Amino acid sequence: MNDTSPEATDAPRRRPVGCLLAIGLAVALGWWTRPLWDWENLVLPMTIETDAVLAADSTFGLLEGCQAAVYRLSDRAATRLEHERIGFLRDGPAPRTENSSNPYQEWRETPGTIDLARNGEGARETIFGLYAMGGCNNGSGDDFHSREISQALTSPGSFYTVTANREGIIIVAPKQKVAAYFYFG
Repeated sequence: MNDTSPEATDAPRRRPVGCLLAIGLAVALGWWTRPLWDWENLVLPMTIETDAVLAADSTFGLLEGCQAAVYRLSDRAATRLEHERIGFLRDGPAPRTENSSNPYQEWRETPGTIDLARNGEGARETIFGLYAMGGCNNGSGDDFHSREISQALTSPGSFYTVTANREGIIIVAPKQKVAAYFYFG
C-alpha cells in the first residue's frame, strides 16, 4: 500500500526544514545567553590584561545573584599600573558588561572609603559587592585570594571602581598582581 496523498509526500520535506529551524534557534539562544556562561571573561575593562582566571563562582536566584572572579594580572598590566597609576584606568573603556542604568563610578585609589571591618555595619559606605569576596558559596576564600585582596583594599597602591548601586566592584592590585570582580545583589 503506497500512500500517494499530498499529505504523505509533504512530510519528508518538512523534516529538514524543522531540523534547520531547531538548530538555528539553538544557536541563537546560545549566542544570546553567552554572557551567562562566559561572564568572567567579560566583566573587566579590556585594558586590564590578565594571564588567568584564578577562581570564578556564580549563583543566581529570582532577581538576585552573586558573581565572584579573581584574575592574575599580566606582568605588562601590573607594570603599566605601577607607572601610570590611576590614569591608566581612568582613560580606559568601561567593562563590556556595564549596565547603562547602573554604571561604574570613577576609579579610586585604595583605601578610599572602604572599611572592610565595618562594611554593612556602620561604615561610611557599604559596598554590597564585597560580600562576594570569598566566593558565592561561603567558602574559606583561599581560592579567591581573599587575604591578598583584603591587603590591597586596606593599603595604598591599588584601585577600585564601584557600580552606582554599590552591588558591583572591580579591584585592581598591581603589587599583588591580582584583579577581582565581585557582584552581590
